[in-house]
Amino acid sequence: MTVKMIAVDINDTLLNLQGQMTDTTAITLQQATNRGVKVVLTTSRPLFGISEYLGELNLRGDTQYAITYNGALLQTLTGRVLKGHTMRRDDIETVAKFGAEHDVHFHFLDEQGHNYVTDSYINPYTVRQAAADHAGIHHVSLDSIRPDFHAAKIVLAGSPATISRVQMDCINQLGSRYYIVRPRPYFIEIMSQTANKGTALADLSAYLNIAMDEVMAIGDELNDLPMLASAGIPVAMGNARRALKKNATFVTSDNDHNGVARAVRKYVLGV
Repeated sequence: MTVKMIAVDINDTLLNLQGQMTDTTAITLQQATNRGVKVVLTTSRPLFGISEYLGELNLRGDTQYAITYNGALLQTLTGRVLKGHTMRRDDIETVAKFGAEHDVHFHFLDEQGHNYVTDSYINPYTVRQAAADHAGIHHVSLDSIRPDFHAAKIVLAGSPATISRVQMDCINQLGSRYYIVRPRPYFIEIMSQTANKGTALADLSAYLNIAMDEVMAIGDELNDLPMLASAGIPVAMGNARRALKKNATFVTSDNDHNGVARAVRKYVLGV
């Protein structure tokens, strides 16, 4: 089966342990693009938070795509939203109540990548992530949020010990209403129940009239599992969680040894 689209996670997949994309990986993905294969970066970040990597891959324009916010948004690289799975003010209020009851801070992001907090205290993990995404942080009150406000995701932020402490309560209390993942030790991300990388990948496949059998997905974390489950060729990184390796057609090298490049060479370039 010919591969027509490659969906690639960023952290610990596209990027090595130093948080960089190697020349080998960049060149290999560019070779796939030159053959007409769509290379789609999938991430929990907003679109402008991945602009550096898109530039390294020479991906741009309204006919190239990204899956952002863990699948809450499917966008062209000009920022046009093709499909959104977002939340509203009542969802923010629900998480705010949970945060107050469990003494854990939260922030939320709109479709443009702006971070919002409702507490006068700003968690350092929120600051760190906003800096990594080159995004600002805005203070708002819950009452000032318009009922039709669109939140792409809501994030519980804190030390790994804090997040571990509240994780099961979060799943037990909110899991029936939302899609909940922990992509980093210091974050729990809460999204629309219909938002995940797999749903977004299937939406893009249908939009481009590409069969899912012609899609390869590469990832390492549990939030990548829906993406691998939906793709015809699921590839787990050598550093991936066990659950991904169990559900993969191929386990490639780890992210410090050009695992993405190895998989693309095997299934796309035939070398």
